[in-house]
Amino acid sequence: MARRSWNKVQDLRPISNLLKLRFLGISRTQVSDLSPIVNLVNLAHRQEPVRLASGALQVRTGGVQFQGCPVADKTAALYARLSGPDRTRELLDYLREKEGLPPITQADLEGSADKVPPRLPTQGIGPHFSLQERGLIGFAPPPQLDQHGNEIERLEALHAPLREVAQDLSDGLSRRRNQYPELAIAAQRYFEQVTRDLTAIDFAQLYGSALRLEVAEAVARREIDNGTAPGFDPAEEHALRNVLLLHGPFILASSQGRALLTDAERYPGAQ
Repeated sequence: MARRSWNKVQDLRPISNLLKLRFLGISRTQVSDLSPIVNLVNLAHRQEPVRLASGALQVRTGGVQFQGCPVADKTAALYARLSGPDRTRELLDYLREKEGLPPITQADLEGSADKVPPRLPTQGIGPHFSLQERGLIGFAPPPQLDQHGNEIERLEALHAPLREVAQDLSDGLSRRRNQYPELAIAAQRYFEQVTRDLTAIDFAQLYGSALRLEVAEAVARREIDNGTAPGFDPAEEHALRNVLLLHGPFILASSQGRALLTDAERYPGAQ
């Protein structure tokens, strides 16, 4: 790849599943977000043999090189200036902590490239499956899925915190309806959907409410950037981020939500 083209690289999400990757050189590119590499634990290996054009082997220090990148997270950006074999591991541990993940262990590094879990088959009527010990697919125990294919335990665990942050967002934006009218309405409608009893939630309607909330947020942020609307206060920013973070795993725990997300990926207009 030509250097000029390489320097235009901005997004690391396309490589987020390259679990065998041991070296990543993105220095002087336009990458500003390192979070997509949070699960690439093989980058923490200290050394990587490289075959030179002459045919000779050279041992290269593994890890991530990202000097000169406009990394938005100022703490993560500091790791670009450090040296030493454990720099990448410390960077990944920092990113993992932000995502609520445990630090990398030696067990993660030993054979981590072989730990890619198999893809679960489509869950339909009849027996259902889950990932079990050692990454093997087996029959899911009855409490995991109801007769509709919903993951009840996850839904029950996430419902209360999602309902709480949705109420915080709706209450906060209701006081600023004149400044963010569409966002305030979208937040209220999302809260009305998610505050219902778990058995009464229409996941298709909740999915649609979340899409409207995301679109309204994007419009509000454009207005803020253009100076036509004031910025969010910290409480609003916190509530908005938490709603969108919790909505993903919540909707994915429902069979309707999984089907809608799959269809959205297949529909060209959704790109």
